[in-house]
Amino acid sequence: MWNRLRGGSSGLVAVVCAAVIAAVVPGPVAYAADGEAPAASSSEGQKALDAARESGERIEVTGERTERTTVFANPDGVTFTLEESAVPVRVRASGGGWQTPDATLVKRADGSVGPKGAAVGMAFSGGGDGAPLAGIEDEGRSLALDWPGGLPAPRLEGSSAVYAEVLPGVDLKMTATPESFQHVLVVKTPEAAASEELKKLTFGLETEGLSVREGASGALAAIDGNGATVFRAPPARMWDSAGRAADSDGAQQQSKSSPTESSLSKSQAVGDDGTTSEPADPAEGAPSGSGLEPGQGDTVARMDVEVGKGSLSVVPDADMLAGTDADAFPVFIDPTVTWGESERTLLRSDGYESYGWGNGDDDRAVSLKWSSLADGKLYRYHAWTWSYYGSSHLSSAASDGFCYFRIDSTRPKAPQVTLSSPYTECTTNACAASGGPGEVATLTFKPASGDTNVSYQYKLSSQAAWSSELKGATATTKVTPTRGGLHRVYVRAKDTLGWGEQSVTDFLVDSGAGPVGRYHFDETTGAALDSATVDGRDDAALYGAARDDRGRRGLITHDAEGNALGTPVTDQGLTLNGTSDYAATSTAVVDTRASYTVSAWAMLKPGVTHNQTVLGQNGSFYSGFYLTYREAEGAWTLSTSPKDATDGNITEQKVTATQPAAKGVWTHLAAVYDADKKQIRLYVNGRLQGSDTVSAAWAAEDGLQIGRVLWRDAYTDYFAGSIDEVTVWQQALTDELVADDARLMNSPNHAAVELVADWSPERGSGTTVPDAFSGYGRSLTLAGGAALDDGAIVLDGADDAATASGPVVDDTGSFTVTALAALDADKVLAKPVGYVGQVVGQRTADGSAWGLWYKRTGSATVLDEETLEEKTVPEGFWYFGRFDADGEFSGVASEESASVDGMVRLTGVYDTGDGTVRLYLGSVVNGDAQAYTAKTGSGDLALGKGSTDGTWQHYLPARIADVRLWTGAMATAQQIDEAVGD
Repeated sequence: MWNRLRGGSSGLVAVVCAAVIAAVVPGPVAYAADGEAPAASSSEGQKALDAARESGERIEVTGERTERTTVFANPDGVTFTLEESAVPVRVRASGGGWQTPDATLVKRADGSVGPKGAAVGMAFSGGGDGAPLAGIEDEGRSLALDWPGGLPAPRLEGSSAVYAEVLPGVDLKMTATPESFQHVLVVKTPEAAASEELKKLTFGLETEGLSVREGASGALAAIDGNGATVFRAPPARMWDSAGRAADSDGAQQQSKSSPTESSLSKSQAVGDDGTTSEPADPAEGAPSGSGLEPGQGDTVARMDVEVGKGSLSVVPDADMLAGTDADAFPVFIDPTVTWGESERTLLRSDGYESYGWGNGDDDRAVSLKWSSLADGKLYRYHAWTWSYYGSSHLSSAASDGFCYFRIDSTRPKAPQVTLSSPYTECTTNACAASGGPGEVATLTFKPASGDTNVSYQYKLSSQAAWSSELKGATATTKVTPTRGGLHRVYVRAKDTLGWGEQSVTDFLVDSGAGPVGRYHFDETTGAALDSATVDGRDDAALYGAARDDRGRRGLITHDAEGNALGTPVTDQGLTLNGTSDYAATSTAVVDTRASYTVSAWAMLKPGVTHNQTVLGQNGSFYSGFYLTYREAEGAWTLSTSPKDATDGNITEQKVTATQPAAKGVWTHLAAVYDADKKQIRLYVNGRLQGSDTVSAAWAAEDGLQIGRVLWRDAYTDYFAGSIDEVTVWQQALTDELVADDARLMNSPNHAAVELVADWSPERGSGTTVPDAFSGYGRSLTLAGGAALDDGAIVLDGADDAATASGPVVDDTGSFTVTALAALDADKVLAKPVGYVGQVVGQRTADGSAWGLWYKRTGSATVLDEETLEEKTVPEGFWYFGRFDADGEFSGVASEESASVDGMVRLTGVYDTGDGTVRLYLGSVVNGDAQAYTAKTGSGDLALGKGSTDGTWQHYLPARIADVRLWTGAMATAQQIDEAVGD
């Protein structure tokens, strides 16, 4: 109930009463439920209590300051008083500390306009069309309004900025407060009101972390990501200045009226002593024509509002625009988009409603008095509300009975985590491996002792993002390890104070059984030995197939433990003729009824046009699986037959790669059969291409075939090219483990990289630079006016280039490229800013697959060290990646400006394992690794020019030397330093 304590008033400011802090209390309101006094604290608050007792005056606890609250220790030495304001009483200062709120607008160094001191980030346009009309930001959430067109420079009037004549006869007035802004269109004349542009006004509206919605009543609300209302505005309104004319008429009548009658003609409060006072809230007594709020007697009309994607439109009341008398202008149009952390309602005596009241001229703040409160103790309290209006106030009755609460001033402690079988948590002295890749781990999260939690989050590495919230006092989730080894789970809990400490739980995942077959083809003669002997050796005899020194592991310089070899070893691979060569075991290597995985590196010989199979294992009539290149699709495929009989087929159960196969380059292939899921999966270069559901598998009980396959009781699809690193597992590898297999490593810090191109202009003559070193035999052909000079290819940047038939590497697989380049500074300087030239790169059918690039960004004046005179040189940066047709770049840019003083060693690395590209200048990584999506190359590799939209362009004026490419991503700067050199 409400009790009237003082004289009535024609207006009422309603204060929200919520919990304890909305109460004005003459003494302590919170008591320990058991009557026991809380323990003393040596905190800042206790020190303030001691000082207040000694001085006899209340002392502020400065560490408890916020924008709206002030805490005082009382002279009784026991209690505190909290004063809370509805609006900020202080704001953060730019240099630290606090300052008094000041909405006075000033021009800033960046050209914008903003208040001297505000509780939120706020900026108004300084004129022009380069910035929004107004922007406001707080705690990562922001809102910006834009005027549809250019704006004049504003005229600053205290807290208002007036943009004159934004439309003929219409001004735009922006007004700031310490926590929000208001924008009002001032329509100055009836002629201006007749403008077609006022029929509908559309503002640009951009938000971040917020969603603006229109309610059924036409009110607007902005909701943040947690569903909380950040601001709410009443329906959009417009009003005239009719009250001003009425005031003019009334002034003449007041001379004839009694003082009492004239003093009551407006919303003035009468106190107990008979005196009158002006309303506490300025909106209650806002003069007509002020433009902030409608004045008494002004005509008010509601407007329609439309919220679109990126826009806010208001439709002014056409009748009011057309029917307002000339002496009632200006007319004000207020879309009422504002910002405020609290919802505050004004109910005025003339029926006008707003959401923006403040403390008023009396500056009364809501106050709460309490004793020192101890953590974990149960307390009780009464609460009531006083609502002030001028010198009057109303009071509610005290709450019925006691309300109870318990103090918890700390965030949650690290939560408890338990693991389900078969996994166990590692301890200081024990860490047993269990489970395996693909085997689910169930995690249960519970509060630490004494905590009450509402939700949890977890992540599986310190760098990973937190999971979505798991609601509840306890929570359970499932994670599936994709690799063997140590796994670490980070978990944190949330209560009403927010997120707390995190717990860290380790568990060890068994890596599972190793391969049951592995063939490196690195023997001098004889059969290919099976180096995976967990189930006995299954050596593969060679039939016509031969070994050559183009093995996928390349030049091996370190052993498996990372120790440098005294003499590096050149790896070998298997080469086959495509008509009769193959290798085979005498017995089955894998049981095809159970889960299995097979993988290999393969290189198709260009020019061969029949189907070619890398791996299969014989049944009686069909192979148990077919890992095959199919010419009709131009792609790698995986097939299985549902039966080992005459009514079987290899078309019903089939997966085809989503990317075309590249010939003449090394490609990693993997085929997986998952018996539990009855599913086959195909991988190319470590990436899943697709899957298919299959019938129950049957046993292919004869030998593993390398380079041919059994189909309907006959061998076919002989492979032409090279095969290496054949591996077989009796388990279905996860996506991550297949990717690990594709990231072939010779030692922990040295990836297996095979040199596939080596062009040194020193070995060239005329228009040809041969590759006489890598063994792959591609030559560079010079074109245009390109020439060989002093160990380099010289290019003029107009039409000079050098090309080799490609592709040279599989662009969707890992590779490393390096080149020496020296820019022709004078010719680059003649190019426009924004010019892009390519050092070396491979193209697709219609553009760039990847490249090492240079882009000019400007010019600089430097001192010529020889002449000691100033000269102008081009400025720009090196890039590794792809320039798309729209000019957008995908890849990594150098941190250092490109040197024009001599040769620079550029090295680019694409690692399909983590999907990133890296750029090195010398052996030093330059810039951060960037995510990159590969495109399959199908055309020439080029030096000195690049392809965009299927057209050669991007000609580079430079000297280029020592161009080399490797299949495989070099793993470290150490490896680049050793393999690439200066």
